[in-house]
Amino acid sequence: MYKRIINISLAFSVLLFLATGCGKKTEEKQIPLQKKTQHINQNEKIENVVRERAMNVPIVAQSLFQVILYGAVLDITDGHPITNFYFSATPRGLYKKAGSPGHFSGNIAPDVDGKFVLSNLLESTYTLKVDCDNFRTFETNIFLCERESFVDFSLAPLKNITIKGKVVFEATGKIAPNITVLLSPSANYSDLYATNIPVRKTKTDINGKFSFVSSTIKDGWIGALFIDEPGYARAKYYIYKNYSGEEISLLLRDVSCIKGVVKTLDGNPVSNILVNVYNDYHYAPKFGHKNSFSKELDDSIGVKFEYKATSPTTSSGEFIISNVAAPETYCFKIDSEDYFIPLTLHAEPKSMKVNKGAVAEIELIVLPKSKVFLKVCDEKKQPVLNYKLDVMVQDERGSDSYKKQVSLSSDTWYRVTIPEIDNNGKLSLTATANDEKVAATNGVILVAGETNFITMILSSESQISGFVYYPDESPAIDAWLSANVISNDSFKYAYTDYLGYFEIAGLLAKSNDNIEIYVSDKTRSYKAETNVLFGSQDVEIYLSPLPKIFGRVSLDYSDNPATNFTISINNWKTVAFRNDEGKFSVNMSSNRQGTNFIYITSAGYAPKKVYFDFIKNKACNLGEIILAGKPVTITGRVVDQNGKPVGAYVYLLPEDSGELNVRTDSNGKYIFTDLPIEPVKIRAHTFHGTVESGVIHPSPDKLTKVPDLVVYNTNAVVVEITFVLPTGDYASDALVQNIGKITDEKGTIKKHLRFGEYKNWRILYEDKIYRAEDFYVSQNTKELRVKLIGSSEIKVAFSLNGKPMKKDYVRYNYNGEEIYEDIPNGILVVTNRPGKYVFFNERHKVAIVAELYENEDNVVNFKTENSTLNVELPYKASWAVSGMLKINGVKAEIASGGTETYNSKKIFLKNIPAGEYELWVRCNTPSAKTNFTMRATAY
Repeated sequence: MYKRIINISLAFSVLLFLATGCGKKTEEKQIPLQKKTQHINQNEKIENVVRERAMNVPIVAQSLFQVILYGAVLDITDGHPITNFYFSATPRGLYKKAGSPGHFSGNIAPDVDGKFVLSNLLESTYTLKVDCDNFRTFETNIFLCERESFVDFSLAPLKNITIKGKVVFEATGKIAPNITVLLSPSANYSDLYATNIPVRKTKTDINGKFSFVSSTIKDGWIGALFIDEPGYARAKYYIYKNYSGEEISLLLRDVSCIKGVVKTLDGNPVSNILVNVYNDYHYAPKFGHKNSFSKELDDSIGVKFEYKATSPTTSSGEFIISNVAAPETYCFKIDSEDYFIPLTLHAEPKSMKVNKGAVAEIELIVLPKSKVFLKVCDEKKQPVLNYKLDVMVQDERGSDSYKKQVSLSSDTWYRVTIPEIDNNGKLSLTATANDEKVAATNGVILVAGETNFITMILSSESQISGFVYYPDESPAIDAWLSANVISNDSFKYAYTDYLGYFEIAGLLAKSNDNIEIYVSDKTRSYKAETNVLFGSQDVEIYLSPLPKIFGRVSLDYSDNPATNFTISINNWKTVAFRNDEGKFSVNMSSNRQGTNFIYITSAGYAPKKVYFDFIKNKACNLGEIILAGKPVTITGRVVDQNGKPVGAYVYLLPEDSGELNVRTDSNGKYIFTDLPIEPVKIRAHTFHGTVESGVIHPSPDKLTKVPDLVVYNTNAVVVEITFVLPTGDYASDALVQNIGKITDEKGTIKKHLRFGEYKNWRILYEDKIYRAEDFYVSQNTKELRVKLIGSSEIKVAFSLNGKPMKKDYVRYNYNGEEIYEDIPNGILVVTNRPGKYVFFNERHKVAIVAELYENEDNVVNFKTENSTLNVELPYKASWAVSGMLKINGVKAEIASGGTETYNSKKIFLKNIPAGEYELWVRCNTPSAKTNFTMRATAY
C-alpha cells in the first residue's frame, strides 16, 4: 500500500491532517493505517488536496469499512463551542445516491464542549456541511479513509452591515420625517404581519433619514425595505448582497385605484380569480441598472411595485386594486390554475398607464388552461409516490421550465403546473426516482381547456462509468462531469470520488447513442471534453491544464497599482480583482486560439481594451496595463421625420465593445455611460427600420451628445381593420393571433403596419379558428374591412413504405414556417390553407412534397431510399454533421451523423434520399472547436 499525505493550509489556525490511502500494491502487503486529525477553518479557502502517488502503481478498490467521525463545531471568533447545528455527510462517487449506505443528515446537539460522534460512515470522499443560525454555512469535501477520523469545524459569524437611507415625498421632493420604515428578511408583503417572521421597524428623523444594522442572510440576500404609510402607496425595495452602505432614497408616492373585470373570449365573467399588477420593467428601467463597463456589474438594489386585489373576482368577474403607486405603468397577471392571460408571438404583457388620483379601468380577457395530471409507475406498474419532476413547455414564442420534488401521500394523480406560457404548445416531462430510474415523455400537445392524463413508466438505464486523471496520472478527486445525449439533448451530471471514479445514470439514451462528456476539476484549472457511446464502462479521461493570462493594472501612467478593478474576457467571463499590487491571473475556460481581448474597468477611469493571442496550454503575460482618463458618457435621441420620439433598441458599435444595448425612454432618449475613450458608432433598431450614426469621437471632459437619429416611417401607416364573420356579424372580442391583439365590440383593431400584402392571418373567435382573407396595405390605406373564412380542418394520414406510422412525428414547412407535430395515431390535423407542404422526418431520413386539399382524404406515404453521402472533413477529430435536403425551396433536416472514432475525418450519411444537401458541420474537442456549412449532392 502506498501512502498519501493530505495538506490543508489554513490562515487562522495550524492544522494537521495525516492520512493513509486505501488500496494495495501488487504484492498485496498491508501497511497499518495512521490516525489523522484535522481542523477546518471556514474563513480560508481550501486549496487542492496535495496527493503523493507512487508512479505506475495500480489502484485496486477494496471493500469499504465503516468510519467513525469525531468532531466539534466552534465559533471562530472566540473558540467557544456551538451546541446546536445541522450536519450532513454525503459520500461521492459510487455511494452518492440517496438511500445508499454512508449518508447522514440531521440536527445535532453535541455535548457541553461542542463534541459529537457519527458512526456508520464509509471509507470514501465526502461532502460535509454544517449549518447554524447566525453563522455562515460551511461546506467542504474530505477523504475519510481512517476507521476513526477527527475533524473540528470553525464557523464564522455573519457580518453586520449598516443600511441607511432617506424618505422624501415624490410630489414635492421634500423630506419626510416620522415615517415608519420596515426591514424584513422576506420579500413578501403579507409576511410583514406574520408572527414568525422577524420584521424590524424604525422611523425617519427630522431630516427624513433612517438606518438599520443587519446581518446578511446565508445566500447573500440582505432583506427588503417596506413603506406602509397610510395615505401613500405601499412599496418594497430589495437589498442584495453587494449593497455597500450607500444611502438609499425612498419615495412616498401618491396613490390611485385600478378597477376591472375578468372575462372569457365569449364574454362570460370569471369568478374567484386573484388579480395582481406589477410595474413593467420593459418600459421602466431597473433601479440602479449599469451597463457592462460599470465598476459593479450587478444591481445592488432593486425596486419593485406589486399589488394584489384584496379579494378574488366576484361572480360578475369584477376586481379592485386600491392604493397603487401612480403615475406608473403596470402589467397584469392572475393567480389561477384554470385560466391564463394569453400572449402571442412578440406580444408585450397586458399593461396600462395609471395616472395619479384617477380610477383606471380595464377588461382582462382570459383563456382556459389545459390541465395535465400525471402518474409515475415503476416497471411493475406500481405507483411511485416520490420523484423529481422536470417540466418544460414550448410554444412559438419560446420555452419555460421548472423542477419540482413531488411527494404524494397516496396513489393519486399529481396535477402538473403549466408555466405561464401560451397554450397550444408542447409539454415535455422527465421523472427521476430516488434510485435514478427515469421516465420521460416529449411533445404532449397542450390545447386550451383540454385535460390530459399521462402515465409514465420508470425504466433503469445502463450507466456510463470510468475514471478521471490529472496529466501525472493521479486521480482527479471531486471533479465535475456532465453528460449530454446528442440525439435528444438530455443531460445528467456527476462527481468523481476519491479514486477519480464516476458513474452517470438516468440518461434518456439508447445503445450506440453518442454522449458528449465535459469534465472540470474543482479548481477549474483543468478540463477535458470527449465523446463516448452510451453504455461505455471503465472510460479513462485525462484532464488538460487550461491556458492562463496574467498581468498588472496601474493608474495614471504612474507606479500606482489599481486595487479594485474588473476584467471582462471576450464579453462572456467577468472577474473582479481586489489586491494591493494590481495583479491579476485568470484561467481561460477553453483552449481558444487566435485573437482574444479583455476589457479592464475601474471606478473613475476610462475602460481599456487589450487584445492578445496565446499558444495552446501556455501562459500569456499581458504585462503592465495602464488606465488613464475619465470614462465617457454618450447620449442622444431617436425620432421620426417629424421630430417625434421613437421607441428603439440602441446599440453601441463596434459590437465587440460589449453587450451594450439600451432601450429609448418615452422621450426617445438613450444614454451609455462608463465607456472607453475610442471612436464609436450608434445604431438604432425600430419597427420601421435601422438607422446608424457616423463615427463619434467622444470627449472625456464633457457629456457627448449625438445628433438625433431620424427613422423615416413613411413605409408604414396606422390602419383600422374590421374583421367580419362569414355570417356578416362583427368578430367582436376576437384574438388576432398574428399580432396578439383583441378586437373591440365592432370587431376592430388599430395597428401600425408596413406597406405590402398580408396573408394567412388567424383569428380566434368563440374557440374557433378563422382565416382572414388576404389584404394589402398601401400609403393611402386608413381603414380595411376583412372577411373571415371558416377554417376547415385538413386531415392527413401518414404511412412509411406503405405501413401506417404509429407513435411518431413529422415536421412540415408552410409559408416558410417550420412546425413540429407528434402523430401518435398517424393522423395530423392542419388548420392552415390547402396547398403544397414539405413533410420530413429525421428518424427515418425521409422527405416529401405533398398537396393537401380540403374535404378530402389526404394521404402522405414516405418512402425510404438508399443513397449515401461521403463527407470528407478537413482534419482528423471528433466531428458531427447535420444534413438538410433542399426540397421545393425548403431546407429539411433529415440526417445526422458523427465520426466513429475521435481520430477520423470521414462521416457517412447512409440510406438518405438523392438530392442536393446543405451540411452543418461541427467539431468540438479539447484541441479544436469549429462549425461551418458546405454543399453536397447525394446520388
